[in-house]
Amino acid sequence: MSRNRTGYPRWLGWGIGGTTAVVLLLTGYAAFFSGDGEPSRTSDRPAAAATDAGPDPTYAAPSDWTEPERWAALPRGARIDRFGNEVGFPQTAEGAVAMLVTANATEVKSGHTHVDVQRDVYGSYLIPGDRTEENIRKIERAAAESDTEVRRDMGLPENDDLPPGAYSRNHVIGYRVIEASPTEVTMWLLSRATVRPGETEKEESAYTSLLAAAEWSGGDWWLSAASTESAIRRHGRDQRPEIAAPGDVSFNTARWTAIRAAS
Repeated sequence: MSRNRTGYPRWLGWGIGGTTAVVLLLTGYAAFFSGDGEPSRTSDRPAAAATDAGPDPTYAAPSDWTEPERWAALPRGARIDRFGNEVGFPQTAEGAVAMLVTANATEVKSGHTHVDVQRDVYGSYLIPGDRTEENIRKIERAAAESDTEVRRDMGLPENDDLPPGAYSRNHVIGYRVIEASPTEVTMWLLSRATVRPGETEKEESAYTSLLAAAEWSGGDWWLSAASTESAIRRHGRDQRPEIAAPGDVSFNTARWTAIRAAS
């Protein structure tokens, strides 16, 4: 797998025309786009500025527990779409967060590739106006490259399926809203990405953060080029919140909100 100067894997994203990109955390791969439209790796321990990526492989959750000061039980979607995904989130800031959290809860495993994941997210959460033949081709190409790189990184033949027990997962564990209006919400997402090359292999994990946005249109929240471009323009060079797992005192000082499972 291609790696940056720190030795970490290259993060991937979706190109949506020109210099605009819809950004997702997908199974441990994410793209953070700086103000000039160039992607950079998010950090396990963030740098001083959002555009200065510098992963710190030494971060680990502390052994003692400090209760998070902020918790949220996010709303569920009103219905399940044809891809089996929750949609129809309420028109609130928490509804926008819930859509992004759901879109970024992903898994690649035997019989279920990055291409499958990207197609489902594209079909469920990308605003209809951005769904073009050119964009789906870009998305599928990037996902296929990601599948190849994952298999290569695991020491597998590039065209083989993942073996039983191998997986790459992403789970959003916290968020921090930056701006919220009835039609657009911008936030930082905090995720835990895990990878295991096989049934008997050790699981590896990393914490990542991502600037993300949601747009309200036609009765639901969506990922869109317009909202993402707006988020990049307004906050792409902001101070990145410190990454810390729930239970770390730094989780509170960074003003993250932890996510409880909805009932």
